[in-house]
Amino acid sequence: MTVAHPVWTAAGDLEQYRTRTGFGAPIGLDERAQWFHHFGIRDTPVTVLFDGHGVEVARVSGPGDELASALARLR
Repeated sequence: MTVAHPVWTAAGDLEQYRTRTGFGAPIGLDERAQWFHHFGIRDTPVTVLFDGHGVEVARVSGPGDELASALARLR
């Protein structure tokens, strides 16, 4: 799931992003920045990985190689 911040994104931008990238996962707009605040996200882009119970297990804010490494460690 992708959550966009309203400072950089408007609701109409989400479908344009989906069309341009072919992104198939759900995309939401955090209109009041509650998710960003709850998870302490201050820099973007960031990927937060959760286990099947909603517990955060990794956080990656660097290039794609770091995300691939974090995903490999979870297997």
